[in-house]
Amino acid sequence: MIWMSMSKQRWLNHALKSMETIEDGRKKWQLRILREKGFALFKLDQHSKALAASLKVLYLDRSLSDQQRYDLNLRIASSYVKLNRNKEAKAIYRKMLNNFEDSNRQKEVEAFLVI
Repeated sequence: MIWMSMSKQRWLNHALKSMETIEDGRKKWQLRILREKGFALFKLDQHSKALAASLKVLYLDRSLSDQQRYDLNLRIASSYVKLNRNKEAKAIYRKMLNNFEDSNRQKEVEAFLVI
């Protein structure tokens, strides 16, 4: 499974490089590939790299659905925790409490705030 994930990571890097030659819709596809790369790196426990990719997507991709944004924020906070950066993780969780009003999501995020 790790080999497949490493292969996926290499493919995603290649895809990002290939996107540099395409003009129309380039940003949209680059962000989509970067989002997948961040997810793959997260699954590989490469949290510093996952964090870099995921933060770029969070700040640049305005087309994310509410669920995608929620999941991305959870991964970012989780990466911060794995890197022993609890202060940053708590800041993400607090921001999520303000941004996501669904009561189930609120309860889930509040549970994470007791890190």
